[in-house]
Amino acid sequence: MSANAQKNAPSPAALEEAERAAAAKKKPERVEDYVLVDPLEIEIGYGLIPLVEGGPGGDLLDRITNLRRQFALQTGQVIPPVRIRDNTQLAPNLYVIKIRGTEVGRSELRPNNLLALTPGAGAPRIEGVPTREPSFDLPAIWIQRGEKERAQTSGYTVIEPAAVVVTHLSEILKKEGYRLMSRDAVQELLEAVKKTHKTVVEELVPGQLGIGQVQKVLQNLLREGLPIRDMVTILETLADYAPATKDPEYLTEAVRVALASAIAHRYEDEPGKLTALTVDPRIEQMIADGLRNSAKEGTEFALPGTISHKLADRLKELSRNMLARGFQPILVTAPGVRSFLRRLVEPELPSLIVLSIGELPPATKILPMGMVNLEG
Repeated sequence: MSANAQKNAPSPAALEEAERAAAAKKKPERVEDYVLVDPLEIEIGYGLIPLVEGGPGGDLLDRITNLRRQFALQTGQVIPPVRIRDNTQLAPNLYVIKIRGTEVGRSELRPNNLLALTPGAGAPRIEGVPTREPSFDLPAIWIQRGEKERAQTSGYTVIEPAAVVVTHLSEILKKEGYRLMSRDAVQELLEAVKKTHKTVVEELVPGQLGIGQVQKVLQNLLREGLPIRDMVTILETLADYAPATKDPEYLTEAVRVALASAIAHRYEDEPGKLTALTVDPRIEQMIADGLRNSAKEGTEFALPGTISHKLADRLKELSRNMLARGFQPILVTAPGVRSFLRRLVEPELPSLIVLSIGELPPATKILPMGMVNLEG
């Protein structure tokens, strides 16, 4: 070491002081950092870091904020903040969406390109890298930014990479967002309602139902795509029925009936008209009798496997027909069997809407597009 270097070197006392200062600044290790998971997070490879740093195309954080606001307005559910973290173990351009630590979606981006959704057969060909859009599995092409105007003129829908992530997140929340309705979130909703409708909240919780039971009902509604914005009607209905039962499934069905107008508005083709599939009354009676007998015996009711498979196959066929004719697949059945049928078909037809005739306004006319039966 030179004389000048020795002269400028920090003294042992200075080094010791620097180490003490660094130790004081270091945050104490918290065990909870290792065991607690974020309710909602997006992990990104290092190649996607520019999406969150601002500048052209780097507005992912703003888009997520807008999504949370829009989701709350549409559903009444407040989505918790989304934690974004870079993960060096991921491929550079890969992102992973997680709910409570469990992966629910992933895809790869090209952050310096734009995603062009193919308009269909016969569209002009444009140069790029073929891919699939992650939210709806649509054919798409990654194009250079300079090709944006030509692609739009040719009928392609052009999307920023950050918008691809947010659209993917939005579709996942529609299907899985009910899992984010925690007890704390329920408590916050109750506190908000209490400011204007104090009586119903104090009557219901904790005197008649606990937070967990209200949580289950709200999760059931959200899981099937029903908004919970009308919390006053939901809570008043629970207060009416809670003295008779604490069963969340039964309470959910009662709330759905109370929300008839909202359900009709959500699914009717036009006011007073709903195109839907129906169920053979003999099947409805078979299920109703089975549920009633099982309730008396304290057992779980299940249809024979052969009948369940026939029902599922018939529903798949009819649902495809509805989609081909431009209608959302909806099944309308008798009161008392709706919940059972929904659970039966959910594994294979998660997007099928199952409604009870009892939860539709009397003025709603059902326009049948097929009947679910066991024939054939």
